Amino acid sequence: MEKLQKFPASQIEWMDLCDESFLVMVLESMYDALVVVDNIGQIVYVNPAYTRELNVQPEKVVGRKIQDVAPESIILKVLETGQPEIGVQSRIIKLGIDVIVNSTPVFKDGILSGVVSVFRDVTTVRKLSEQLEIMKDYQDYLREQLLKKVIPEEFKGIIGNSAKFRNMLARAMTASRSDITVLIQGETGTGKELLAHAIHNASRRKQQPFIEINCAAIPENLLESELFGYERGAFTGARQTGKPGKFELADKGTLFLDEIGDMSLTLQSKLLRIIQGQRFERIGGTRSILTDVRIIAATNRKLESMIQENSFRKDLFYRLNVFTLDTIPLRDRKDDIPILSFHFLKHFCDRENRKCRLSQSVINTLLKYDWPGNVRELMNVMEAAVVSCNSRYIEKRHLPAYFLAALSSDPKEIADEPSNSLHLESKISEIEKEYISRALKETSQNKSKAMKMLGISRSAFYDKIKKYNIPTTA
Repeated sequence: MEKLQKFPASQIEWMDLCDESFLVMVLESMYDALVVVDNIGQIVYVNPAYTRELNVQPEKVVGRKIQDVAPESIILKVLETGQPEIGVQSRIIKLGIDVIVNSTPVFKDGILSGVVSVFRDVTTVRKLSEQLEIMKDYQDYLREQLLKKVIPEEFKGIIGNSAKFRNMLARAMTASRSDITVLIQGETGTGKELLAHAIHNASRRKQQPFIEINCAAIPENLLESELFGYERGAFTGARQTGKPGKFELADKGTLFLDEIGDMSLTLQSKLLRIIQGQRFERIGGTRSILTDVRIIAATNRKLESMIQENSFRKDLFYRLNVFTLDTIPLRDRKDDIPILSFHFLKHFCDRENRKCRLSQSVINTLLKYDWPGNVRELMNVMEAAVVSCNSRYIEKRHLPAYFLAALSSDPKEIADEPSNSLHLESKISEIEKEYISRALKETSQNKSKAMKMLGISRSAFYDKIKKYNIPTTA
């Protein structure tokens, strides 16, 4: 070592330094276990790490043939082929130990002289992997805590860190600072309702009611009375005391009109008049009632296209489309999948009193999926995985069957099909019909549970039932 310090590195002749004692010192300083065999497989050297890892003293193995000590050893293959074997997982049968092995042949003058084999107990590798997972979890936790310092309390339940998502959330925070009418557009499962709640809770109306109504979930003949209320005796079956509508209940607060695209043209006209005049009458009544509500509407439908089809009023659209928020599909913000997954994992583990962790392989699997049901579907998948998990780590086998089936299609099988069967729309239709039928079967024809399992809205569910002529019980 003193010789190393006397000369610049460029002038050092390495072979002059590497006498036998120096080489032994290097080998015995290695953390990984090392075995050296000669060209006939006789063990000529093992380092102290070998003793530590396998609890075998050198005198027990040095001088013996490797095939006698470990007949399953990958070293024998390297001696036979002269080719290195890197990163091979092997098992030392006599000791019952799994190891990761790197075995490299040594040549002198073109002739195989022996093999150097370095290995590490898989248990050690697993511990390092688990430590890495813990550090990743902690990193996500720190990122989440940092975001909590920046985002108002009311928006902290809306999770995401992608650029598109952060921009959308910033616009939502801006909308919360006024009474401006908001139209939230986006696919099913992207968090439109959650966003509406956050805007209200961060607004000056937060102490007042937040009243919501799903325009697709209520039959048309009942929706009008739900919105505007009715006087006693207004129709057969009406309460004798009458009933206030959502507009009355939401006075001074916020009225959230979910699935506004499913409202009939007749009701659209009445809604427009109320928004313009800030007053309405109950069904069967003559008294004009003033209303002070902030409107937030949401839809998963393309209202501009519906206007062209004369199924949505243009004037109502312009009344609603004052401040637009477009939610981001999960497939367009896949960077958020890990942080969302850990969030849902913690929530469901706490609820079920479980202690499960996500393996990196499962996260990679989640990243490969396109998530047609968006964040709601991811939440459902994580809930099913936590409930199914009976071990420390959530593995692929704990994920829902439909999810794994969607990822298991073989591109080679598709390539072998005739070209006229490759029409994308027909393939999507086949998969949708199969999943809806399976969901109905697994929920014993319970439509509400089937919708939740599939992660789609009531209107979309019934549209597809009708489209594919899927039989259901009444």
